[in-house]
Amino acid sequence: MAVQLAKQGGMVRRKKAGNRYSVRKDRAGAAVKAIAAGGRGLLPAFLKTMTIGGSVVLAVVFFLVVSCGLLIGYRYLTHHEYFALKKLEVSGNKRLANVEVLSAAGVALGQNTLELNMRDVESGLLANPWVERAMVKRVLPSTFRITIFERTPRYWRRKNEELYYADAQGRTIAPVTANQFTSMPLLEEQADMHDGAVFSRLPELTSLLADAGLPFTVQHASWIRASQAGEIELRFDDAGLTMGLGTDDLDGNVQRLSLVYQDLVRRGELNRVKALRAHGRRVWVQTHGSAAG
Repeated sequence: MAVQLAKQGGMVRRKKAGNRYSVRKDRAGAAVKAIAAGGRGLLPAFLKTMTIGGSVVLAVVFFLVVSCGLLIGYRYLTHHEYFALKKLEVSGNKRLANVEVLSAAGVALGQNTLELNMRDVESGLLANPWVERAMVKRVLPSTFRITIFERTPRYWRRKNEELYYADAQGRTIAPVTANQFTSMPLLEEQADMHDGAVFSRLPELTSLLADAGLPFTVQHASWIRASQAGEIELRFDDAGLTMGLGTDDLDGNVQRLSLVYQDLVRRGELNRVKALRAHGRRVWVQTHGSAAG
């Protein structure tokens, strides 16, 4: 303890200095208390963080366990004999044999029905040019059904120097082969003309000829072509007759040609006729050796 002496009025007085050790001790105690208080706040936060982290880990572990379980279960089911195909049903096919349909679908007896991808099966079927639409269905545990809707050939048409079957609108389907040979009218192409628009009207012409009461139809024709004059020409070899119809007024031209044809039959002059053409609201009759209007 430091003692200072001060002289006052002839007397000497002792002056006490402050207790520096006590002050330092108080400050140290306050610091310890502050640290202790801070420690009590950090501990709950630490425990809370550990709890959240543990929950995340448990969730991840649970997800992995479930995923592995599902994968193991799927592999078990897709290899179990209980779901092996024992019956294959094919319907709707007329030109295609069952074996051709199944080959296109990629389906065979013994395959696991759960392992088949339905979209891939449909895509395989639609890749066959004869298949217009397809429906597939699995009937658990061991049956698979395939229903197809085939394109119907109506004509022949040349494409790349090869003969093809074509549908009612003249669209090519598949090459003509010896094992699937059916005689049909030939759609003749002309290199400098766009015949697609004309041939697309063949269904309309088929209906008009049927309603007109004529004794022949489009299917009786030997060949059909689009002429430079904007006509659809049809050749009927059995009747020895060529018929031309303007496409601008196809309905009216069919009606006018039908009236002239029936008049020629009544007069007994049909055997002299080589060609009939209805175009621009007029009908021309061409006989063997001459032409008359």
